[in-house]
Amino acid sequence: MATGYKSKFPFLENGVVIQKEGRIDRYKCVFPAQLQHGTLAVIASVLPFGPGFPVAEQQVRWAVQVFAGKCKPPSIKVMFKEVNDRYNKNLKRYAPSEKMSLRIDYIQYCDDIASEIGAKPNLVKMFFTDRRLVFKLIFGPSLSYQYRLQEPHSWDGAREAIMTAEDRVLYPLMKENSKTIEENKFLVIIRKILIMFFY
Repeated sequence: MATGYKSKFPFLENGVVIQKEGRIDRYKCVFPAQLQHGTLAVIASVLPFGPGFPVAEQQVRWAVQVFAGKCKPPSIKVMFKEVNDRYNKNLKRYAPSEKMSLRIDYIQYCDDIASEIGAKPNLVKMFFTDRRLVFKLIFGPSLSYQYRLQEPHSWDGAREAIMTAEDRVLYPLMKENSKTIEENKFLVIIRKILIMFFY
C-alpha cells in the first residue's frame, strides 16, 4: 500500500471488500463485514504503526481458526459496529482518506486478534508460574513470540526467544574477547538505561 496507490480487488464483486465511496469495511481489518459466515479473509492489507509481518501472522492464524470452525465472527451488526467505531476513532486521529479504516496500532491490534483465538498470554496466571517471563513481557520489547506461548499453534522455543531477545540485539556490539553480555559492565548499564526509557 504505497503512497498514491488505490486498493482494488477486480476479482471480487463490487462492495465486498471496498464500498462505493472507497471505504474499506472489514471486521478487524480481515473479514468483510457484510459477509455473515467469514468465508473470505483479506490478509496483510493494513497500515500498522509497527511491523507488518507479525500482524499478518496473527491475521492468518485467526482466519485459519475461523475457516476450521474453531471460532466464529460475530453477527453482521456487531461487525459493522466495530468497523464504524474504528473508522470514527481514526477520523479523530488522522486526515480523512480511503485507507483510514486500515490504520492500526500494532500492539493493541495483535493483542485483540490473539484474544480472538485464545493466544494472548494470560499474565495473571503466568505471574504465579513464571514471574521472570511476565517481567520480560511487561517491561521488555513487544515481540510476536509472546503469541506462541500457549495454544493454538504454540512453539516450545517461544519463551527462550523472548528471554534472549535483548542478548541477540546486543551481541554484535560485544568485543570478541567477551564471553557473555553480562561480563561487559558497560553494555549492562546501557541495556538497563534503554529498558528504562524505551521499553
